[in-house]
Amino acid sequence: MERYVSMSGAPMHGKRAPAVCAMLAILLGAGLSPALAADAAPAPLTLSMSGDAKSFGNRWSMLIYSEAFKRLRQAFRIEYFPSARRAAQADAQGIGDAGRIIDYGREHPTLVRVEEAIFDLTFALYTGKAGLRIDTLEQLRTSGVSGEYRRGVLFCKTKLDAALPSPAADVSSEILAVKNLSAGLVDVYCEADLVFNEALTAPESSGITNVRKLCDIGALPIYPYLPRSHASLAPRLAATLKAMKAEGLVDAYRRGLEQAAGSGH
Repeated sequence: MERYVSMSGAPMHGKRAPAVCAMLAILLGAGLSPALAADAAPAPLTLSMSGDAKSFGNRWSMLIYSEAFKRLRQAFRIEYFPSARRAAQADAQGIGDAGRIIDYGREHPTLVRVEEAIFDLTFALYTGKAGLRIDTLEQLRTSGVSGEYRRGVLFCKTKLDAALPSPAADVSSEILAVKNLSAGLVDVYCEADLVFNEALTAPESSGITNVRKLCDIGALPIYPYLPRSHASLAPRLAATLKAMKAEGLVDAYRRGLEQAAGSGH
C-alpha cells in the first residue's frame, strides 16, 4: 500500500499520484538548468512503515511527517510492509524507513540516520495471568514464565531473551498476542504501549478483560532513516523535527489522536 503526499502536505491517492509527481517535476524544471530544477522539485522520498495505515502510531507518524516535509517542500510517500519483511523489502528497493532505533543503521549502511527522533516509544510487559506480579524485567529471571514478542520487534526480543531462562517465542501480530495472553497460552508479552493499547481495544479483542499491564521496561527514541539519495535532507529534517517539538506540535498531534479515539471518532 502506498500513500503519496505532495509538497503542500495534501495526500494524493491512486494511480494518478506517480503521474502527478512526474508532471510536477517536468513543469517546475521547464526552462531551468538541471541543478535549479532539482532545487525546485526534489525527487520524491519513500519511507517504509509496518502494519495498518490506520494504527495510532502510523497516524501519529503521518501527521508529523506531513507537516515536516511540507515545511521542507519535500514530496514523500509511505510504503507499508509486514514487520518481518519490512527491512528486507526496504533494503531491496533502496528506500528509507519512517522509524527505527538508534543502532539500526549498523546493519543497514545504505541508510542515513536523521539525528533527531520523531518520538519516543515506551515498551512494557503484559499478562493475562491473574496472580502474576512482575515489577521489573530482572524478575523474569527467576519467575519461570514464558515470554512472547511481535516478530520484528528486536528491542523486545533482546530484552526477553536476556531475561528468560529459554528464548521467547515470536507472534505475527499484536492482536494474536492479546488472544494468546487471554487464553493463557503465554505468560508475558512485550510490546510498545501505544501499539498494545490499540490492540486491546480493537474489535478483534472484544470481550477480553483479563489482560493487563505488568510494568514498563524501557523507552526508545525512534529515528527516521533516509536513503543515501536523500542524505542532504537529513540535517534539515532533524532541525525541522526539533523545531516542531519545541512548538509542542508533536505532543499536540498525539493528544489529538487520543482525544479522537476516546470520543469514538
